[in-house]
Amino acid sequence: DDYNECTEDECIDDKCFNEPIPVSDYDLCTIDYCSEGEVYNVPVECDDYDECTVDSCDTETGDCVYENIDCDDGTVCTDDKCVEGLCEHSRIDCDDYDECTIDTCHCESGCQYST
Repeated sequence: DDYNECTEDECIDDKCFNEPIPVSDYDLCTIDYCSEGEVYNVPVECDDYDECTVDSCDTETGDCVYENIDCDDGTVCTDDKCVEGLCEHSRIDCDDYDECTIDTCHCESGCQYST
């Protein structure tokens, strides 16, 4: 006995073996370890502290992935962006500074200028 609770102890023909107990859960998105005989599989921390991203761990590589929140409202008449985790849609300025035109925005084609 090596008095390490994280090893399996065995003696064969007066030779002792102290093999570490298996801790891997075969998930690349966990940190696996043994402490005081207990196995822990702690999730990898992937928080980038940006409220405008969805954070996750790629189970095939173990790498953290940060995807931007999609704030597109489907109209070209707004400037879409994420601010502190919330989507904001501010109208774009279609003013062509020509007093002889009527400036409007069409939700599919964008700014229109008619006389």
